[in-house]
Amino acid sequence: KAAGAPASLQATLDLAGGSRVRYDAALDLVGVDLRPGGTLAKGPGDTLTLAARGTARSAGGATEAAVEALALDLAGQRLSGRATVTRGPAGKGLRFDAEAHGERLDLDRLLIPTPKPAPGAPGAPDKPATVFQASAFAGLSGTAALQLGALRTSGVEARDVVAKLEVAEDQLTLTQARLAAFGGKVKADGSRVALARAGQPVELKLEVNGAAGRELLGLLTKHDLLDGRIDAKVALSGRGLSAKALLPSLSGDLGGLLAGGLFKGIDVASAVTAPLAARLPFVAKAVGSLAGKGTSLGRELAFSLAVADGKARVTRPLSLDTGRGLLTLEGGTIGLDGALDLSASLALSAEAVAALTLGKVKLGAPLPIAFRLVGPAASPRLEGLALDGAVKTLAAAAAGAVLKGAGVDLGASKAQAEAKVAEARAQAEAEANQAAAAAKKRLEDEAKKRLKDLFK
Repeated sequence: KAAGAPASLQATLDLAGGSRVRYDAALDLVGVDLRPGGTLAKGPGDTLTLAARGTARSAGGATEAAVEALALDLAGQRLSGRATVTRGPAGKGLRFDAEAHGERLDLDRLLIPTPKPAPGAPGAPDKPATVFQASAFAGLSGTAALQLGALRTSGVEARDVVAKLEVAEDQLTLTQARLAAFGGKVKADGSRVALARAGQPVELKLEVNGAAGRELLGLLTKHDLLDGRIDAKVALSGRGLSAKALLPSLSGDLGGLLAGGLFKGIDVASAVTAPLAARLPFVAKAVGSLAGKGTSLGRELAFSLAVADGKARVTRPLSLDTGRGLLTLEGGTIGLDGALDLSASLALSAEAVAALTLGKVKLGAPLPIAFRLVGPAASPRLEGLALDGAVKTLAAAAAGAVLKGAGVDLGASKAQAEAKVAEARAQAEAEANQAAAAAKKRLEDEAKKRLKDLFK
């Protein structure tokens, strides 16, 4: 606190009740600088007031303290609530019940952010995992509830926040956790963690309704990867309190529905057709007009993934309508860190083939091409692209179109087709011979006429 800066405490105690004490206190720390503590971004001049009213009493060796009314104003953000704490005889067992509510809480404004390392500087060493002793939680139990009109944390804006926490020694359970965020609603009822048990086991139960894919994935990556609306249910278990420890250990199930999805990491159809066109010179100029800004995942995509060791595995094929063909993910993994390793195939539609070949080839069925989609989700690549079969199919279809244009019935037998080709060739030669003979006769007639004119 700077010299002369205001800081005051006013309190009234009523001791007339014997073992019962009533208090009424008001704390004003507007002049205090809490920034050196490294947690709260409260400087001198920022509001910090706390008013509390309640009682404390002891009876039969047990003690109870009650905050009947509490009001906190920190930098213009206000919370109010109440709480009780009860300790059993001889200090055994501690029970608490607390609740708080407010209009808005901006943690990004109130908390000091962790400084980012300078470019090129080595990252901070990993902090050792926090170890909690079970004895520290012996006899602890209670409930806590929070209700906020709005909450901002880590850049995420949430509304209608309701959270109820139940504590049973070292186990913390969210009996109710609901909010509106990411353009939809999120529920995490039943999620829990055991702080003092081996590995700190975690259970995550999430239900997401109508959330924007772009905003939801923003929690895991800075890249803009996905458009669309997600409805999903998640039931995962793992170990560890930090993301670095927890993500690789997660296992369980992940399923739901993606509406109007667009994956922005790669345009799979263009990535397939570009090398295909390079092997078919007569279509090379058509590829540029087909390129898109990502891969459409269809009007609706139902998905069901099994998660193990931090990777989501495709247990049954997923079919996606890209608009230029059906993309099938036949197996492989999607890492929770964003790494892809998927077996896939794209069945190019007849319309896409016609557009690719400038109308020279029209197939009666889709053209399948197999490959693997690997690498980071922000910029994956295609490996093992099997084009030989597709090239042969297109070349044969193009040759067939030429023969058909020459009058060859492609549905006839090979002998009949060869006869037709020979007939067409003979007819062309005959027409060429007739044209040559007519041209020769014209030249001869013109020569005779000129000679006749010379001797007149």
